[in-house]
Amino acid sequence: MSQIRGFCSIVIVSVSVLILVCCVKPGKTEHLDLTGRYNQDVDISIDGGIRSARIFLPESLGIRVRVAGGLGSVTASGMNKRKKVYTNDSYGKTEFTILINIKAGIGSIDLISK
Repeated sequence: MSQIRGFCSIVIVSVSVLILVCCVKPGKTEHLDLTGRYNQDVDISIDGGIRSARIFLPESLGIRVRVAGGLGSVTASGMNKRKKVYTNDSYGKTEFTILINIKAGIGSIDLISK
């Protein structure tokens, strides 16, 4: 199984990995653009720390975001919320799905569909 480890400010153009692990370090807001083309399901784990993160999500794929822990805030306009799980309207209706698990810290997380 392929795995990428690294710090944010990542732009996904075409995906051939199954797992992406991203650590958000203290400081300025990190941007994670996941709006690329997908040819399979993708699992993403994000460790939020004390930094803010803006995560750009494709509207054309099913998205499920599970948030654990954290004292910070999560903004997810246009997404459905059930406890600490956010889904978009395409979730369960598309060929491929992006599953995101966020271990939140004390920063803010913005989930933005585009």
